[in-house]
Amino acid sequence: GSLIAYNNLLGNSRLKSKLPRVEVSETVGNSTISISYSQPTVNWKKTWGKRVPFKKNWTMGDKEKTLITFEEDVKINNIRLGAGTYGFYVYPVNNNDWQIIFSKDINGTVDQYDKVDDMLRVSVVPQEAPLQKDLKIGVENIEESTKEICRGGDCDNKKIIPVFSADLYLKWETRKILLNLKMTGELRGNGFYPK
Repeated sequence: GSLIAYNNLLGNSRLKSKLPRVEVSETVGNSTISISYSQPTVNWKKTWGKRVPFKKNWTMGDKEKTLITFEEDVKINNIRLGAGTYGFYVYPVNNNDWQIIFSKDINGTVDQYDKVDDMLRVSVVPQEAPLQKDLKIGVENIEESTKEICRGGDCDNKKIIPVFSADLYLKWETRKILLNLKMTGELRGNGFYPK
C-alpha cells in the first residue's frame, strides 16, 4: 500500500518539486533502508533559523515529502519503530535542539502535516560540521556484531545471532545530525532469523 501511494504521489505533476530528487538506499544486515528527498542547496541566506525557521516542521523539499523506508523493525536512538515507509521531518527548536519526526502520513504536500500522525519523535543535538552546500541524507558507519539469545527460555541452550547497526545522517550547511539505528531482525515483532 505504501509503495502504491508513493508512486501515485510521484506521478502527480502538480506536487513535483523544482529541486532535484535524490534516491538513496543502503543495505544494513538483512534489509535495505531507502530514502527519497528533495535536495536544496545553500544560498546567500542563513539556513538554520532563517531559510529553515525555528519551531516549524521542515521536510527538506518545497512540495514533495521526504520519505524513508525500513524493511524491518528498527530501534532509532533505542526507540523501536516498525517496518514501513514514513514521512521524515526536522523540527529545529533552536540551534542546539532539533526534533526528528517519523510520520505515518506519506501523501499530499509538505504542508499537510498533523501531529496525530507522528509515529516517533526523537530529540537530537545538531553538531558543527564542515560546509555542505547540498543537503545530504543517508546511512553510514554500518557495523556488525553478535549477541546471544536463549532459545525458548532455556538459557543453557543459547544461540548467537548477528546484530547490525548504522547511523542515519542529515548534513547541510555547517550542521549535521546522527541517529543511531539498530536493526532488530524482526518484522512487526516476528523474528526472521533462521532457527
